[in-house]
Amino acid sequence: MTPFKALYGFDPPTLINGCSVPSKVEEVNQLVQQRDEVLGELWQNLLKAQDQMKAQLDKHRRMVEFSVGDWVYLKLQPYKLKSLANRPCAKLAARFYGPYQVLSRVGMVAYKLDLPVQAKVHPVFHVSLLKKALKPNQQPQPLPPMLNKEYELEVEPEDIVGWREDNQGQMEVLVKWVQLPTCDNTWKSTAVVQDKFLLFPLEDKMALLEGIDKYQGVRDVIRPLIKHVYVRRNKG
Repeated sequence: MTPFKALYGFDPPTLINGCSVPSKVEEVNQLVQQRDEVLGELWQNLLKAQDQMKAQLDKHRRMVEFSVGDWVYLKLQPYKLKSLANRPCAKLAARFYGPYQVLSRVGMVAYKLDLPVQAKVHPVFHVSLLKKALKPNQQPQPLPPMLNKEYELEVEPEDIVGWREDNQGQMEVLVKWVQLPTCDNTWKSTAVVQDKFLLFPLEDKMALLEGIDKYQGVRDVIRPLIKHVYVRRNKG
């Protein structure tokens, strides 16, 4: 559906070349000729804009081709919840998975990979997400088990293994995620955990932690006594 039809509810009228249907009125012929010249200029400008966009994109494209049987690494951006994507060692986190073998080529810029049986994603990927593996006998990096069809990682909290207070006095908990190793444990504020995971028993988990003897709720953690209160002096 074109934008014109979406706005007006019908297709735009077909523009007929004025030279094919001449008119007996000279002013009409001149008007039609001017319209054809404007349409021709617009068409040339569209082609020029397309060429410029293609040239700009080609600067960042890689001319990479793979053959059937090659081993490649797969790049994914798996995290669905952006607030949960900041892992402690993001620079050391896995950016490529595999290697996986190329089964076939799909079109000009896509390839079908031999993914594991438990993978829940479509096996065809754009060439920009692939990187050739030099040694097929390297230790493979398996796909995360919680990856959905949109290549997003749907994580769920499993347990709370620690707690602390940040510089603003807000409470944070150390979350252990389901089916993820302990190295992926992350500090999250209690407000984020309560908002994102409504069914997770946060208060019950925290009640079992050591150091919270008189715990009655997330907001009732015993805070240190305030011994000094500083008052800002007025300038002048």
